[in-house]
Amino acid sequence: MRLSPSALNMYMDCKMKFYFRYIAGITPPADLSADIDSATFGSIFHRTAELIYQDLTAGGTLIRREDIEKLLRNDIALENYVDKAFKELFFQVNPDEKPEYNGTQLINSAVITLYIKQLLRIDLQYAPFEMVAMEHVVKDSLEIRTPRGNVRIHIGGTIDRIDRKEDTLRIVDYKTGGTPKSPVNVEQLFTPHEERPGYIF
Repeated sequence: MRLSPSALNMYMDCKMKFYFRYIAGITPPADLSADIDSATFGSIFHRTAELIYQDLTAGGTLIRREDIEKLLRNDIALENYVDKAFKELFFQVNPDEKPEYNGTQLINSAVITLYIKQLLRIDLQYAPFEMVAMEHVVKDSLEIRTPRGNVRIHIGGTIDRIDRKEDTLRIVDYKTGGTPKSPVNVEQLFTPHEERPGYIF
C-alpha cells in the first residue's frame, strides 16, 4: 500500500475515515444515483483531457498550436470526447452504445465541455510544447524514524500531466472543484480545520 496525497489529506481531515478506507479497506457502497458527484465530474474531465491529448500526440509528442485551434473549432469532436469519457466512467457501457442522458447529466456534460475548451485555450497560449506523460503513476519509499524504530513507508500518486517546453518541465494538476485556498503559512497545511488548504497540501 502506498500513501497518496488524497490518503494523507483524508488522514489530516478525519482519522476515522482514513482508518476505514485505507487500513480496514472498507469503502462506501456504490452510489446508484443518476446524479454526478464532484469526484466523478473530475474523473470525466481528466479522462476527456487524456483522450484528447492521446489523439493529439498519436503522430508524435509535439502539441502544435494549429492542432489545438482546429479542435477548438470542432464542437462536435469535443462533445464526442466528453461523451466517450461519460460512457466509460459514468454509464459504464460500450463506446458504440448510446445511453440516455437526463437533464442534470446533459448540464454536467456541457460544463465539462466548457472546461475542456478553457483548458485548450490556455494550452493554445503555451503551444508548441511536448507532451511527456499523462495520468503518470509515481511512487517511492522512504524510511522514517519513530519511537518504535525505523519504518519504511511507500508514497505516491498520479500526476495528471507532465509537459516540456524548451528547458522547462511542467507538472500540471487539473482542478475542477472551486478555487484552491492559499495557506497563510506552512503550519496551516498540517493543522486539522475545515479551512485547511487540502488541495495545496
